[in-house]
Amino acid sequence: MRGLARKWVNRALGKFGLQLVSAGDDQRLALVDLLRQRGVDHVIDVGANTGQFAQQLLDKGFAGTIHCIEPLSDAHRLLSQRFAGNSRVHVLARMAAGAESGEASINIARNSVSSSLLPMEDAHVDAAPRSVYVSEERVFVEPIASIFAQTLGSQEQRILLKIDAQGYEGEVLKGAAGLLPHIDAVLVEMSTTELYTGQVDWTIIHQRLAGAGFALWNLLPDFRDRQTGRLLQFDGLYVRPD
Repeated sequence: MRGLARKWVNRALGKFGLQLVSAGDDQRLALVDLLRQRGVDHVIDVGANTGQFAQQLLDKGFAGTIHCIEPLSDAHRLLSQRFAGNSRVHVLARMAAGAESGEASINIARNSVSSSLLPMEDAHVDAAPRSVYVSEERVFVEPIASIFAQTLGSQEQRILLKIDAQGYEGEVLKGAAGLLPHIDAVLVEMSTTELYTGQVDWTIIHQRLAGAGFALWNLLPDFRDRQTGRLLQFDGLYVRPD
């Protein structure tokens, strides 16, 4: 009903060149506008799940190529089905991104999106009970720099690296070190407290990206504890200044 109401409102507003959007829609539109302004034509989507982020970019007008990496077998199957026949979205073989090549067990959360290679802390489950782990499965792990060694990194390409790895972002960045000089922007999920055992503190991620020549461009709230109001996770957008 809410979606239908928005459609009716937008139909009326369309006569005046206006559109009603949610905060999330507005953020994605702003991101696509930024990518267009900077000439970014490639996106590496680490932790693509079923393709929510990629679909949002396409819906907001992104005209480049998106490479999706997803470690969960069920999510990877749905992701592949979603973009079957779409020449601008490339779904890579099922794998996780990390610091080194190998094999690992990934914990599968009931809500799928909270799944991680790391154990989950009580603070996460308390704030989002449906994030509790229900099973696990084996997955191959590869560094981003190795995955794209032969296909990306030319001077003609401008790349956004998006990382949503549920506490594993630090390891993903380690494995992307060789590719970072060719990346124009990074959108990375960070936590204000330890939600996964052993995850790298957000300040360390900030220091790594700043040290690699990126400037903090925007902060996007993501996950909040409704009982306390505390912000637990946010997305940091980092851009390499021209």
